[in-house]
Amino acid sequence: KKELTLQMGLAGLDSCAISGNSKIASLIIDVMKSSKNGPTMLAYVLAMKAYSKANDWQSAVKLFHEIRSSDCVPSRKVYREVISLCAKTGQWRISAAILKDLIESVPQTSSADFSPNYDFLWNIVAGSMARAERWVEVIQFINEGINMKVCFDQRTMTSAMYACSINKQWQKILELENIREKLALVITKEMSGFVIEACKELNDSELEDNFRKKMKGFNLNSESKCESG
Repeated sequence: KKELTLQMGLAGLDSCAISGNSKIASLIIDVMKSSKNGPTMLAYVLAMKAYSKANDWQSAVKLFHEIRSSDCVPSRKVYREVISLCAKTGQWRISAAILKDLIESVPQTSSADFSPNYDFLWNIVAGSMARAERWVEVIQFINEGINMKVCFDQRTMTSAMYACSINKQWQKILELENIREKLALVITKEMSGFVIEACKELNDSELEDNFRKKMKGFNLNSESKCESG
């Protein structure tokens, strides 16, 4: 019986990552576990990519917990893959929990694999919450991120305002507008629409007029800009 070498295993996982064959990826990881040295971190990353391609968040979370329960700390690439997958498949609770585990567990070194810059991950998790119309959770999550100096983008802020609009949380939209200003995040046409809608629903014509005056001269098609203060 021919033994699966590390090189063969990685080649197989790379193929699975491209094709999205999550079942074969899991089989290869299982075989590698029985080998002398076990799977490498690269093997785990490739398996996660295969799961992501197949939208197989269950297998990704299962493998993540297996890695986490072993002696090794998952690399940031592993975290990124599983968090991104859970966020895009609507598993916002899981993605938020794993993101917090990442922040608490991964050393913040200067290497690219353990970069302390988590902005991208915070944004996709917040977006997942907003798409699920979880306005309470997304606002709390954004505030937590701001305390950690996370730079949220236009899409996240727009999605959060949308979640508040769907739930008729007009005052919360105005709170998000205040957050946007503090972040120096350029407003979009969609965000402006939500703020005006909130003003109308709150019957605050003075606030609406002041907001409209402030918006004059803004290029609402501008790219986002977030400056740390």
